[in-house]
This record gives sequence, structure tokens and C-alpha cells, in this order.
Amino acid sequence: MTALPEKVHGSRTAGYTLMEIVVAIIALAAVMYFLSGMLANTGKVYEFILKRQNAGQSASQAQDSFFQEVKLADSLLVANASTITVRRQTDTETFIRYSIDGTALKRAEAASAVALGSATDIVYISNLSSGEASFAYFDENNSVLNSLPLNEADRNSVRFILITLKIDEDGQVMNTRRRIFLENYRW
Repeated sequence: MTALPEKVHGSRTAGYTLMEIVVAIIALAAVMYFLSGMLANTGKVYEFILKRQNAGQSASQAQDSFFQEVKLADSLLVANASTITVRRQTDTETFIRYSIDGTALKRAEAASAVALGSATDIVYISNLSSGEASFAYFDENNSVLNSLPLNEADRNSVRFILITLKIDEDGQVMNTRRRIFLENYRW
């Protein structure tokens, strides 16, 4: 008869001990915890970028429309810190008013200056930070025209308009400043 081999202290025959399994589970749990934290942060970063992108797109679209209409204006009728009214002559004469009212940039359009007074405002940007939006007017020397509302002589010397907007969409703040050089307006 053959004798069974004696077990030598510290040698293994087969399988894992309970302690090795517990250590492996703890190590795996630590790795999973770290990865779940990274995944959660990735989701938050994606949401932040998406909100910022949406805020930027809505502001950009409204500003582009505003930019084109004011840039191509034939005359500047009202110019103060919160309102710009311009006249454009294409096939017909059109009067357009942009105004900052609290937390919104609004637009109204009419066929005459008188009708513009009762025209309905359409909200272009509804999430402006209160008190953080304005229009500024500059002459040919790049000097700011401070006596608002501008009188006719100052309106005739406007070279460009600086629009400043601070847009807050779902906690994502976008600051924009844009110069509008007047093309058709004779100064």
C-alpha cells in the first residue's frame, strides 16, 4: 500500500482560502466604487456641456438676427441703454425695435414709427441676468456716447453699437459682447 503524501505546512493542494476570496471581493468593490464615481462625473460633465451649448446656441441665433437687422439699418431712431429702434428700407419701409426689459431681449416690428408704439414685443432671449444687459454707442473716434438717450446729432455720429448680454440658462452663465458696425447708416 502506498502512503498518502504528508501535507507540508504552508503548501496548497487546491482552491482558495476564505481570506483570499474576501480580499479579492474587497479589491473588486474598491475598483467598482472608483469606476462608478468616474462614470457619475462623466455624466455631470456631459450635462454641463450640453446646457452650456444650448445656452450658447439660443443666444447666438438671437444675436445673429439682431446683428443683421441693426447692421443693415438705414437710420437709428432711438438709442439708449435698453432700446434700439431702427428703420430699414428694403422693398418696404420697416421699423424695428429691440429692447431689454428686465430679463428678456424683445423685438417688435411695424410698418411705421407710430404703429411701432403699439406693436407686440416678441421675446428673443428670455433668460438674461437682470441688470447685466445693455447697449453702448461709439463714434468714429471709438469714444463712447454717454448722453443717453442719444439726440439726433449723436445718433448721426454712431459708428458702432456694443451689445452686452449675460445669459443664464439652467445655471449655465454665458457672457457675450458683440460690436455691430453700421453699414448702411450714414454718419
